[in-house]
Amino acid sequence: MQIFSIGKTHNNNAGFSLLELLVVLVMIGMLVTLVVPQMSSSDQTIFKTQVRKVITLLKATRRSAVVNGTERIAVFSKGDTDLYNIKITFYPEGGSSGGEIIVKHLKYRAKITISPITGKIESKILYE
Repeated sequence: MQIFSIGKTHNNNAGFSLLELLVVLVMIGMLVTLVVPQMSSSDQTIFKTQVRKVITLLKATRRSAVVNGTERIAVFSKGDTDLYNIKITFYPEGGSSGGEIIVKHLKYRAKITISPITGKIESKILYE
């Protein structure tokens, strides 16, 4: 006696169709185009955050000197030695000792300039 099945036949071919593979490749391509620019912009974001922190510290030091009527010094150091210390003095009348600070992060550079007469702080991105 033979038993015949009526309806769908089951195909036991394991694997993916060409259409499924193409859909997955297109989705991966779309993700790569979204993720790669975000990674490079995160370096730029880190750099701009560093520059803002330096400017904020300088402005707070200047403000403190004017409000308290005494000299205040902002010190930036690299490492444990005094060889790399940068000191900017702010005076009670708003002036400063003046100077320039270069901030670097990977390929990014910024120059922060402090006016000796007015104590005004300006920054400029040198390379992006």
